[in-house]
Amino acid sequence: MENKTEEIGLSWKGKNQSFVVAGIFILGTLILTAMSKTLVLMPLILGVVFIIIGFLKMNIKTFTFFEKHFVFQVGMNKKLILNKELESYDIQKRKIIINYKKNGELKKVMFLKEIITDEDVTFLKKKLDRLLHK
Repeated sequence: MENKTEEIGLSWKGKNQSFVVAGIFILGTLILTAMSKTLVLMPLILGVVFIIIGFLKMNIKTFTFFEKHFVFQVGMNKKLILNKELESYDIQKRKIIINYKKNGELKKVMFLKEIITDEDVTFLKKKLDRLLHK
């Protein structure tokens, strides 16, 4: 079993995004209930779902690097990418795109830059450069 070498976690904004959405749904429930004088359940249920999602996302590591591969995870879905499969990456103004080959087919991982801190973006750039030039 390989040991972890480095990790990148979610930024404050990435961790708390679900809680903000939950707050909006719960506030919407209060407003709709006050306006209609009957309890409106759908936004309340969605608010509770987003609170649960927020708690599940709190300790997620966006990137976990190992000696021969790395794992990318934003939600509950994980992608394992071997270092040798890495083709290229592009850090744009708002998003980061990582291209890799899996079974001869070019695939990509795309995510918003805001889910990791600026320091982690710099670290990720250096780490991917090292992996590409091995």
